[in-house]
Amino acid sequence: EHARYCTVSCPDCLRSYDNRRLHGALDWRLALDMMDLAAGDSLKTNRWLERGASVAQAFAKSMGDWLAADLISGLPVLLNNENHKAVILGHPLWRRDEDHLTDWQREVLATVAARAGVQAVELSDLYEMDRQPLAVLRYLT
Repeated sequence: EHARYCTVSCPDCLRSYDNRRLHGALDWRLALDMMDLAAGDSLKTNRWLERGASVAQAFAKSMGDWLAADLISGLPVLLNNENHKAVILGHPLWRRDEDHLTDWQREVLATVAARAGVQAVELSDLYEMDRQPLAVLRYLT
C-alpha cells in the first residue's frame, strides 16, 4: 500500500533525523533492489517500470505538445516531436554503455531508432527522471 503514494522515500520508510543529509539520495525501490541482489535474487524491474508510463506521460504533458510519451515493449520512451530526439527510461541499475545493454534495452533501442524521423536516442532511467528531470530534458533538446 505504501508504494502507491511514496515515490522515493519518506519518514515512514527510510528518512530519519540521523540520515537527514542523505535524504536526497534515498530511494526505497533502489534499496530493495540492492537487498534482492545481495541475497542472490534476480533484479525485479517491475518496482520501477510499473510506474514508468505514468511518470513519462506526466513529464511529457507538463512540457507541452512538443514532447510525447510512449510505451514500447514495456519501457517508457520520451520523444521530442520537433528535433526527433528520444530518451528510453529503463531501470536505474541497467548499464547504458553499448557493451553491457540488456536484451530488453537493445530491443527497445532498435525499435525506437527504426522509427521514421528519429535522429538520436539516449538511454536514461527512472531514478534520473525522479531526481534530475532537467538532465533527461537536456537529452531531448
